[in-house]
This record gives sequence, structure tokens and C-alpha cells, in this order.
Amino acid sequence: MTEMMSDDQRPSPEDADAYAAWVESMREEAKLSSADEIKERREADFPEALQGRWVDEMDPSDELLVRGSEFIRSGESWPYLDKLLLTHDADRIHLEITFPWNEEEGSSTSLILMDDGALGYATWHEACTYLRPDD
Repeated sequence: MTEMMSDDQRPSPEDADAYAAWVESMREEAKLSSADEIKERREADFPEALQGRWVDEMDPSDELLVRGSEFIRSGESWPYLDKLLLTHDADRIHLEITFPWNEEEGSSTSLILMDDGALGYATWHEACTYLRPDD
């Protein structure tokens, strides 16, 4: 299976203005993608570091499973329209996923693998932190 890769011509995240402008340019470029390019991104596996089982730090009954290119939350597969890998470093990953409801809102869902190994999940309406379970 193919794993998502980024072109990685991005400025350092420490330069917040340049990084924000770069992210916006990546979003705009993704909007111009052909159906085949979108399908290729959608079918590509999520990065290896995101694969596996995660549980919400505040509500362990909220489980997230990333398996290949599948995104499963609370036992239900969540089909998505597109995903865009913005950052893929040794210790940090930033990925945006567009679910059908995001498209209607004009937003996206962010997954951010942080330096401490926690997985941030954020939408316009919700934010939570997922951790690897101890089992």
C-alpha cells in the first residue's frame, strides 16, 4: 500500500506567518486536484506513526482506530472526501481530513501528532487529545 507523503517545501512552523501562508497555499492547490489525485490521496495509507488504536484522554470510551487508509471512530468507519498531509517530520505530523460535513462548513478536521506522542484531533466544533492505550 502507498503511504501519504508531502512535497515538503514548507517553511519552518516557528515562522508562523510564513507557515500559515504555506498551509493556505497547500489547501488551495488541493482544491484544484483532479479526481484521480484526490482518489490517490484518499486511498493512501495514513502515516505509519498514526496507525493503530487511540483512546480519548478524557473519555476512554471514545476510541479512534487508524488502519491503513481507514479512519474508524467509536466503532464506525468514517468515510472522508480527501486528506492532506501538511507536516511529516520524525516527531510531528499534521494532517487535514475533509469529511462530508466539513465540506458543508468550509472547514476540515486536523490530526496533529505531537512531540510527546499524543494525537490532537480538532474540528471547528470539537477538540480532544488521543493517547495510546496501556493495554
